[in-house]
Amino acid sequence: NEAMTMLEGNPVDFVISDWEMPGSTGIDLLNRMRADDRFKHIPFVMVTAPVSQERDKVEQAGSLGVDEYVIKPFRSQTLQEKIHEALAKANIRGRKAVLLVDDDNDSRAAIKEYIEAMGYGPIYEAADGEAGFALLRQKGIEIAFVMSDWEMPRLAGIDLLRQIRKDPEFSRMPFIMVTSQTSIERLKIEQALDLNVDHYLLKPFRSADLRDKVEHVLKKAKANFPIERDLTRADECLLLYRWDDAILAFKQVLDIDPRCVRALIGLGIAHRGMGDEKSTYKGVQFFRKAISISPTCEEAHLELAFTFEHSRAVDHAIDVLKQATTLCVFSDKIRLHLGRLLLMRGADVEGREQLKKALEINPGLDEAKALLAGRDPGQADEAGDLDDILSGKVPATDNEEPGDGQS
Repeated sequence: NEAMTMLEGNPVDFVISDWEMPGSTGIDLLNRMRADDRFKHIPFVMVTAPVSQERDKVEQAGSLGVDEYVIKPFRSQTLQEKIHEALAKANIRGRKAVLLVDDDNDSRAAIKEYIEAMGYGPIYEAADGEAGFALLRQKGIEIAFVMSDWEMPRLAGIDLLRQIRKDPEFSRMPFIMVTSQTSIERLKIEQALDLNVDHYLLKPFRSADLRDKVEHVLKKAKANFPIERDLTRADECLLLYRWDDAILAFKQVLDIDPRCVRALIGLGIAHRGMGDEKSTYKGVQFFRKAISISPTCEEAHLELAFTFEHSRAVDHAIDVLKQATTLCVFSDKIRLHLGRLLLMRGADVEGREQLKKALEINPGLDEAKALLAGRDPGQADEAGDLDDILSGKVPATDNEEPGDGQS
């Protein structure tokens, strides 16, 4: 808030901001600046501690077929739900043993207590992936599922998952990955890329590093000025529903940078706004091209889904968002709208599952709370406490029936 006040009262050439700050984070400041026409073009440097490639890890795990994630800290009910979801995907009837792999003794003891309370046992324990895989080879015929931490010595959780998926004997073994809330928060740093953050500066850094980054972003800002100018003009045309002018302006941007995702999305929105079937089809193609260039661009997936929804092709919109959940793993908005559309289609169980996952990512997502509570999203503030909603204390919609929830 103080930074925004200073921006409003002073001419600023570039911003350098820390990530973790009291009251509001660096990503919040970047969000506000990029959404404000007065400040959206100001170069922005993010300063943060070293970050592991968490998004790459999550995408790796997704490609290897991880069954579920559990985010620390978690409630026992959340763990129970994750286990049931994982087991539902595999044929392990009659098995009750569990392989638990975690190098943290306290964490392993707590999870073991939870699992035993659910009626599973014995619990085979290992402190690293290598020992865990050896135990799996010995006890595999008894084991119902594997639960593994991510970061471990000798063989990390992702490498254990890779070994299991490669082994013909255990390739279908249900696997639950446990990771920390800190890891999830660090993933949000990657979102800054989609918001056009200009550079990262990792602590600790030398004065020469700072100088190089500043010179780089200012040079980049100067080179990008014509593009930013045209994008701003095109965005203004979108706001005024001047579709033809917007299309012309976005095309001028693509003449300079054919891979400009923002321009491709803008063209998709403008063509959709034209209203006719041919233009809508063109819009779909632009959204798909944006996704091909930037597969993790949340906005492109959402706009493509909205286009199908507005064309009354809700099933296509659902397919788009389902695919997006594998690419934008921690997008609360994608899961929110997927859950909303599934509820529209009568798939209540699946829809509520997606809404719960949206709330795991963003516990403050009032729209998801309202939908779970069976209320109009416009009355989201009246929704019950998150734990009440997730635990089922808040009643479901009147027309929800038990069973698979499919229409």
